[in-house]
Amino acid sequence: MDPSTPYLTSNYSILDNPMNANFSTNQPHQDYYVPLGQSLNPSIIPNAPSPVHAQREDDQKKMEAKRCKFAREQRRLILRLRSTRASKAPEDTIIRPANYRDIQKRTPHVFFTSDGKQFEEILTKKLTNSDVNQLGRIVLPKREAEEKLPTPSKEGINIVFKDIHSGLEWNVKFKYWINVTSRMYVLENTVNIVKHYGLCMGDYLSLYEDKSKNMVSA
Repeated sequence: MDPSTPYLTSNYSILDNPMNANFSTNQPHQDYYVPLGQSLNPSIIPNAPSPVHAQREDDQKKMEAKRCKFAREQRRLILRLRSTRASKAPEDTIIRPANYRDIQKRTPHVFFTSDGKQFEEILTKKLTNSDVNQLGRIVLPKREAEEKLPTPSKEGINIVFKDIHSGLEWNVKFKYWINVTSRMYVLENTVNIVKHYGLCMGDYLSLYEDKSKNMVSA
């Protein structure tokens, strides 16, 4: 072979990338090794998705599907509970007005004695420990006291209470105290009333009046 004939040579080794091989001409012929399945012609290899990235996207899709399924199940459960509660609701809670309890509290209670006398309830107080101690002072509900009892002066007014059944009478003083910006209404001199009925904390004391506006207790 003519020495002037150019030869295609390369310093290629198995560990090199054939795309980065150095080519030169007019060099003595050297052994050239081409890995099996490789081509010397450069070609464009498309960017294939990374296996790790593809797995991550697949996991995200699965998580989103599970989240949507869980949300649907929760909505169905809430709707089912609402439907069950509505079907089990008592009829009276549906037909009663919203202010039913307030109306019930304001409805006067009428009491009749065995001899036919009629008394209307003014107020009922659930007694506290301070109402039944030796101070002889019972704090009254503010709203009922202002609506049903005579307006007292700051010094107070005397009121006679009579027991409905025995006819016993007690003289008590009805007055108010200034408590910050409001009034607190009290009955004083109530020790004998508490003793007569044997009242304790948690008991109820009811005050009534007859048609002549005379005060009685029970």
